Amino acid sequence: MKKKILGIIFTVAFSSLTGCRSRPEGSEVASATDFMDCRGTPGTSLIGADLRGDKFRTLSSLLCANLESANLENTDLKEVDLRGANLSNAKLMGVDLRGAKLKGVKWEGADLRNTKFDLEVFKGIDLSKTKFEGTNLEGVNFEGTILSQAKFAGVNLKKANLYKAKAMDADFEGANLEGSDIRETEFRHANLQKAQLKGAVTKGGVWHNIDGPNFTEANLKGADLPGLDLSLMKAHDSNFEGANLEGANLHGFIARDANLKKANFKKATLQSATLANSDLSGAELEGVDLKYSNLQEVDLTNANLSKTNLKGADLTRAKLWKTNLKDADLTEAQLDFLWQFNAIR
Repeated sequence: MKKKILGIIFTVAFSSLTGCRSRPEGSEVASATDFMDCRGTPGTSLIGADLRGDKFRTLSSLLCANLESANLENTDLKEVDLRGANLSNAKLMGVDLRGAKLKGVKWEGADLRNTKFDLEVFKGIDLSKTKFEGTNLEGVNFEGTILSQAKFAGVNLKKANLYKAKAMDADFEGANLEGSDIRETEFRHANLQKAQLKGAVTKGGVWHNIDGPNFTEANLKGADLPGLDLSLMKAHDSNFEGANLEGANLHGFIARDANLKKANFKKATLQSATLANSDLSGAELEGVDLKYSNLQEVDLTNANLSKTNLKGADLTRAKLWKTNLKDADLTEAQLDFLWQFNAIR
């Protein structure tokens, strides 16, 4: 049964909401309902309802409530029972969810900017397309969580747990991920431009087969990744232009067709890396260990490879225009069909 109250159409019999008091006429949000004294029952439907600024703290339960596309901006939902509720595409900006019961909630597409919540609330759930901009997510547990197309631009994710999270196509531009756990995190197609990843945990743990993150086709332009263990990491077709990888362990790094222009690899280890067809023009590689690496058809124009260890490296058809190879070790390196012009030896 549908009822229209102050401009809202509710697709539920209102016998399931007792003690409701409508806001006085002329109030700031005239279309909303004051639920201070309500007692919701399972299945309450508030699809598209405008509930901005309401207080639900005395509402014992919104169990399994359908709040799809509802506007709950700046609403107080502390300690409310929302288990099984549908919050898909709901506007939850500035909402206080601390202490709320949220098991089984559907979050897809919800706007959670500036929201307050407990640290463990998002573990292992589906947060696809959810918006978190402006939210402090320091130390939040996203272990095993689906974060596909989620929005984290500029967000504080320091020491957050993203272990085994699925963050395909997610936006982390300018996010602070320092000290975060990104072991086995799926960053395929994700945007991490200018993200801070200093001290992030990429390897290790009790299980020795834990892999690093997957940055295939990800955008890490200008990202800060100094000293990280990214060995055997996959980063095909990725963008690391201008990224800081100083001192990083990139042993066995796999990055075919990647954009590595002007990236800083100083003091990094790239032994046995696969960088075929990648653009390393202007890259800083002084003193880097590139022993036995696959550098076929790599563009090293204006790159600095002074004192670099290229022993046994495959530089077939590599482009060495104005490349600095002073004191580089080219012992046993494959140098067939080089494109060489004004290289410094």
